[in-house]
Amino acid sequence: MTTNTKADFEIIDTDSIAHLSTMTFKHLSRALKHSSENIPSFNEYVQENQVEKVFSPMRLILQILGRFPFTPVPTSKRNNNESDGKPYSDSLFTFHWLYFAITSIISLVIFFFMSMGFANVYLGWELSLFNNSQFHECEEEMFEENLVPFVLVWSCLLHSIVGNISFFKNRKLIVNYLNQWETTVKTLEVKLSISIRNYLIVANCWFLGFLAIVVFFYHFKILRQAVGGAEVIALLCLKPFIGNVLNSNMGDRHSWFPAMSAIANFALVYSMYASRALLFLYAYKCKLLRFTFKKWNQRVEKLLDENPYEMESSILKNWENLYRDHVILIKTVKETDKVFAGILQAYYASQIMNMCFELYYLARSGTFKSSSINCAVTEVNQHGDIVAAVLLLIQNVSIFLQVSLVAAYVQDEAQKGYDILRNKGVPLCFQSRPKRYFVQSLMQSFSQKIVMTGGKFFSIDRPFVITVLGAVCTYFVIILQFGDRLLKPTP
Repeated sequence: MTTNTKADFEIIDTDSIAHLSTMTFKHLSRALKHSSENIPSFNEYVQENQVEKVFSPMRLILQILGRFPFTPVPTSKRNNNESDGKPYSDSLFTFHWLYFAITSIISLVIFFFMSMGFANVYLGWELSLFNNSQFHECEEEMFEENLVPFVLVWSCLLHSIVGNISFFKNRKLIVNYLNQWETTVKTLEVKLSISIRNYLIVANCWFLGFLAIVVFFYHFKILRQAVGGAEVIALLCLKPFIGNVLNSNMGDRHSWFPAMSAIANFALVYSMYASRALLFLYAYKCKLLRFTFKKWNQRVEKLLDENPYEMESSILKNWENLYRDHVILIKTVKETDKVFAGILQAYYASQIMNMCFELYYLARSGTFKSSSINCAVTEVNQHGDIVAAVLLLIQNVSIFLQVSLVAAYVQDEAQKGYDILRNKGVPLCFQSRPKRYFVQSLMQSFSQKIVMTGGKFFSIDRPFVITVLGAVCTYFVIILQFGDRLLKPTP
């Protein structure tokens, strides 16, 4: 057992204090100056390409869907310093941007016709372009019986369109954000775990499995909602051009309607995957942030466990790097919020509506049957509504929890760093003056809450998840009490 001697706590002379203070603040100011610049420069090409290797499967999926217009710079050009080592280019004159524009326009057109058709058929708006059918009553019943898949597709299209606008408007910011990640990982000396790549693969495979079930049910006409959702999209998109989609008041279709319904089913599947792919991209960035915060916390804990009296230049350099890296991480969190602000706002606004309707549909799944023999809208199994309701609800709730919790975990991991400094760093403030300055400076960087937000309109943490689920349950009860129009009486 050692005892503290008087020499350990004696006040050193003024010159020594000035020397220590000058030395410490010199390191802090250098770290702050370095971190306040553009993080960091790309003068040196990152050979490892860790972020790109982990992201490559997700990037390929996004490019196939037309959701990722940012063009990767070929490795040969990066090695030759033709692009300053940047992984992505901000040029608009590329095939990826052209494909992005085409898919965006198609999505916008479908969204417009679905919105106007909804206002005409369900809300009773007198729109001449959409009010030219002789069989309005039968079309209205067809629409009402498939309201839930309509809401799902409409919300996915809304989410995708907002993402498209955000990507185009903030394209330079997003390119800089994507380019910074590779060098940020290198600066922090982090080796990314293969589990992040596996997470992306599993998440996409799971959702592709759900879409495969939807296509299977549509092809073999097993569930009414799988067929009816595609038919509603075809109906709303064709009405302004053809008028009478149904060729009689018996609900019979034109001979070409099944083909158009198949195309509409493809649009249904595409809109759902395009929307969810953007969420997977956001979840991936949150995974990266959580992982880098975790590694930073480990470095802090390791450094605090060292001998507090050893203040060699190498140890001071480690403290300087810790301070610099934490500032980089905080800036990366803020930039992530800016990049995904519009996408998250559109998603959570539409997701509440989605889950409310799906809960209502699940509660009334046994009562959604046609009230008129003349309007036999579909020839499929009407007793399988409960299966469709459960599938839709599980898919939406799981995506909601997945995206929300992975964002909330970023705050949890960042808060652990503050807890480490408070538990292990504060006691050192009484033993070493230079470390006192560094610990206090690091703790000051936690003065603002480190949390993922939706454009600063809401914070995505654990209480937020409970709040949203509570709001969904509240609205569900209201719809259940006053939503009699959605309830189709059994003949």
